[in-house]
Amino acid sequence: MDLKSHIPKPKRKMIKMVIQFVTAMFIITTLFAINSFMAYADNYSISEGVNKVAGAVYNGTSNSTHGGTSAIVNGVSYTRTGYLCYLLTKDGGTTGLPAYAFASPGYNGIAGSRWVCTSRRGQSVSSWKEPAPWQCTPWQEGGAPSNEPKIRDWFLQTGAGGKLNAQVFVLQYWGEAAVKNFESDEYILVIETIMNFQYSIAGGSGSNTPLVISPSEAKAITAAAREEAEKYMDNVPQAVLSGIAMTAQKSVKEIRDDWINQITEKAVEKIVNQMRADGASSNRTFTSDPLIGTVPNLIQYKGQSTVFNSYTNKVAPHAEKIKVSEAGFTAYTGSGSTQLSDSEVQSYGVAMLIIHCKNDAIHTYWEPNGSPGDPEPRLPGKTGQCNIVKGYYKENLTTGAKESLGVYYEKEVTSNIIVSGEPDFELVEWRVTDTTSTGVDPINWNPPGSPTQQGKSGSTLKLVDPEECVYVLLKQV
Repeated sequence: MDLKSHIPKPKRKMIKMVIQFVTAMFIITTLFAINSFMAYADNYSISEGVNKVAGAVYNGTSNSTHGGTSAIVNGVSYTRTGYLCYLLTKDGGTTGLPAYAFASPGYNGIAGSRWVCTSRRGQSVSSWKEPAPWQCTPWQEGGAPSNEPKIRDWFLQTGAGGKLNAQVFVLQYWGEAAVKNFESDEYILVIETIMNFQYSIAGGSGSNTPLVISPSEAKAITAAAREEAEKYMDNVPQAVLSGIAMTAQKSVKEIRDDWINQITEKAVEKIVNQMRADGASSNRTFTSDPLIGTVPNLIQYKGQSTVFNSYTNKVAPHAEKIKVSEAGFTAYTGSGSTQLSDSEVQSYGVAMLIIHCKNDAIHTYWEPNGSPGDPEPRLPGKTGQCNIVKGYYKENLTTGAKESLGVYYEKEVTSNIIVSGEPDFELVEWRVTDTTSTGVDPINWNPPGSPTQQGKSGSTLKLVDPEECVYVLLKQV
């Protein structure tokens, strides 16, 4: 017996309509893909990727190997930095508490780096604790501007439980007893900059001198180029990759991998050629392990080894610098644009911050006002019954003649006053008396009243009755 299906057969007209709809949708999708591909394709290519990758690695913007403003691969870079944090007594004595290292955000260290990191008070660290919670690098590209104000502001902002971030930070890493001493100003928090880079030696004196690229250097360059190539491909729109894959009859993954390989290979060739061109008169060959340490650590390592030509003295020491001599550290008040000598890096409190829990002190120098300029303004919490008067002058080096540059002042400030020199101005003397006058003469400096305190170097003062005014004399250098 023949069994006939009860399922109705589709009508020819309906089948034709379905086929036409599917065909139309395929054409629309294809045209959309092609149009999207054409819209973006001109902006992305292997050659464009090679140029971007080579520039990033060679000029120092790559995350894995860079030389800041130099062409030295694995040279000084603001992105490979961190902070060494430790507690001292207010007089500079050790507390017996450990030091900790905190990496800058986005830190990507050099493989095989060796720790040579010791604080100026002898505490050593050999690993990163975690990323720095203040979430910024010590300085920006090229060494300027410094992020010191941002870091200091973070510590003095109110955090969890109404406490300053500084209090929360000390409590978290050093405990209850430490934070009580910190809150009473018996302890201070000291921060030094840590860098991770690789020293290199300069050699060669003519165009006939070949540039020798060591295997470790070649490996570092290739790794950096591949990382940058992958990042470049991450930014290529999917429509472009799909269009290329359709044309080449390959998968998107195959196209991506092929481009990464080609871009890496050609970028490395371009970088090496550029290094050879630039290295004719200043040949560079790595001669040390990659190192992690503070600025003084790295300068000391340089002195003990026949290595390197880099930017340690020029860039890093100006990231932070203490402005007041305290706790056994000597303030550095020179220009931030000047390259320091090795001995200056070792002697001055450069590449450092000192944080006090009590933040009601007012500074005789206020960077936004400049020099010559008024002291720090009376911000909330910094008002009181005391006054600051500053006199500026310059001296003709040939004739010895002096010229007044003006008198600046701030009245009704807190009794906690930090006296310091200023960029391009040397601190000649400071004096505390019981009388205030804004009419003092910087040339014939003779503040009124009976001196109760005085000095010729930076200091943190706590005025008490009848002390009324701090007079500060500064000379242009």
